[in-house]
Amino acid sequence: MATLTEYLHAAMRHAEYERLDDGNWYAHIPGLDGLWASAKTVEDTRNDLFSALEDWLYINAYIARLKLPEFDGVSIAAPKRGLTSIASNVAILFFFWGQSFVRPLRGRIASIDG
Repeated sequence: MATLTEYLHAAMRHAEYERLDDGNWYAHIPGLDGLWASAKTVEDTRNDLFSALEDWLYINAYIARLKLPEFDGVSIAAPKRGLTSIASNVAILFFFWGQSFVRPLRGRIASIDG
């Protein structure tokens, strides 16, 4: 098993970049569904993709517990989780979706209780 950093760098070596018609850049990593980034420069696109990859890995490996593909023989596995980590995972999931999911949910809960 590799470290998270080794896995991130191995995955990034497989990133594919494309220049869009509007001049921006688009990038994705084949095998990691739903992971992509787009920006005005290749460097910004790469940085955004790396950041998105970190978040994608957390959600998919540590919360959803999906098996991740190997890159260049490098693989990682999520640690075993107990009740404490399940609660912290739920809290972090709400943090990630805070802008689009939690606020509308809070309004519904407040209106039901109030």
